[in-house]
Amino acid sequence: MRPMLIMEAIEAAVAKRRPPRFSRSRGPVRFGLGILLCLSACGCATKKAVTFDDFRSSSRAIEVLEGGPITEQKRYILADDEFVVEIREPRDLGAGVYRFDVSRLEERTLEPGVAADARRRIERLGVFSWRRSYSTAELGNNAAEGPDWSVDIRVGDRSSESGGASAYPDVLNSARAVPASGGANSFDALKAILEPLGR
Repeated sequence: MRPMLIMEAIEAAVAKRRPPRFSRSRGPVRFGLGILLCLSACGCATKKAVTFDDFRSSSRAIEVLEGGPITEQKRYILADDEFVVEIREPRDLGAGVYRFDVSRLEERTLEPGVAADARRRIERLGVFSWRRSYSTAELGNNAAEGPDWSVDIRVGDRSSESGGASAYPDVLNSARAVPASGGANSFDALKAILEPLGR
């Protein structure tokens, strides 16, 4: 099949679906449509998506997702001493349909002390006590538009899932939601711990 026919076939398949919004009720989020294409001069190449399930054997793991149906999507995974950053950029295919291509995918093994320090700081955020869902419904008129997000964490036999859209756990009281424009929140603090690990 020549490259143009491949693109036509993919765009036809993509036109039938829209990218899903984050939803923890359907299990782990799969960004985009699962069709990750990179066309090169010599044909087609794909970048394999990394999933939380790839780290099922890890005793301590956390996955953080952030993005929206038409905005950049980010995934951070810290599993024992392994760290993954995956960023996908939206490509507008027209008619309100977007495809997400991997623009950055890094996997690295951290120094044990660095990974242990990150896990200690994450534990201090009380992620296990975060509510399952945070929504703008409880914020009234203070609800500024923000990205969807989710956190999936497991340590030994304990596990927890949390997520939201434009609403986040308060730094001082995780039972309370704060808006995207409401200043400090625990989700931003979590990202501030994870993002530097990929540099």
